[in-house]
Amino acid sequence: MKPGQPKQGVRWVSTSKIPYLDVTGEGNRSSGVSIDITDRKLAEEELRKHRDHLEEMVAERTAALDAAIKNLQQSNQELEQFAYVASRDLQEPLRMVSSYTQLRERRYKDKLDQDAKDFIYFAVDGANRMQQLINDLLEFSEVTTKGKPLEKLDLTTVLGYAIANLHVRIQESGALIVNDDLPFVFGDESQLVRVFQNL
Repeated sequence: MKPGQPKQGVRWVSTSKIPYLDVTGEGNRSSGVSIDITDRKLAEEELRKHRDHLEEMVAERTAALDAAIKNLQQSNQELEQFAYVASRDLQEPLRMVSSYTQLRERRYKDKLDQDAKDFIYFAVDGANRMQQLINDLLEFSEVTTKGKPLEKLDLTTVLGYAIANLHVRIQESGALIVNDDLPFVFGDESQLVRVFQNL
């Protein structure tokens, strides 16, 4: 017996019958039509099996996707926590490097030649840039956990803050920043400033 075939001798039949009544109203005969629906029943059974199989597959894929999303959320939380802790821990030593370098410059200013002054400038500038990177890392770690309530902002003003923050880089690169009138939006000002800076 091939798969999808009924057991030997088993058939499905759909039957309709009409009784014939005699003059007394009693039914003593009937006629009807019987249709073999075995093939339809077998097809329905195959469809049911396929549907059940598909539902199992969907359930398995959904469970796997839910697990992957949960793992990703946990990884994001761990990354945010690491960025927060690392940025907090790095700030104080970097502040000390910058402060002591500037203190040395002030104390020995008259005894330093131009090369030494340049070296101190580069060291302080590098420390300041590193401080800004750490601040950015700290702000990034707080984006999803400490977002400010949305407020109505003039994007032209927000862009102005971003340009002011990048003033030195703009001058060094000789860039020209132009913009059309920008709309008012609801958002977090510090995050929007970072968006413009990255653009």
